Amino acid sequence: MSNSTENNSAPQPHVLLVAKSAFAAAPHKQMQQLTDLAAALPGVAGASFGFTEQGTPSLREVLGSLRAAGASDVLILPLMLPIEPSFTAWLTKSLRRRQTLRPPFPAESS
Repeated sequence: MSNSTENNSAPQPHVLLVAKSAFAAAPHKQMQQLTDLAAALPGVAGASFGFTEQGTPSLREVLGSLRAAGASDVLILPLMLPIEPSFTAWLTKSLRRRQTLRPPFPAESS
């Protein structure tokens, strides 16, 4: 006998987006936009976000709220957000430097 619901479907997960920290309004807005997109995905019961270091809500608070609400299946999705301008500049510079150190991928032959 299977351990499933009456309609034989798996429980829909709650998606929890997790980022390191956020200090300003822009990263919170960015996280909320991503959370809204995740919540609209088919097969998703809901979505929320939390921060591991600084910012609210904390990961601990969100997990506590989900447990209190009876969430049984939580998909934790770690994100590298918010993307700070200095990180974008560093990443661009690093990728350009890497391009000069290695030749580009060979072209595919037909």
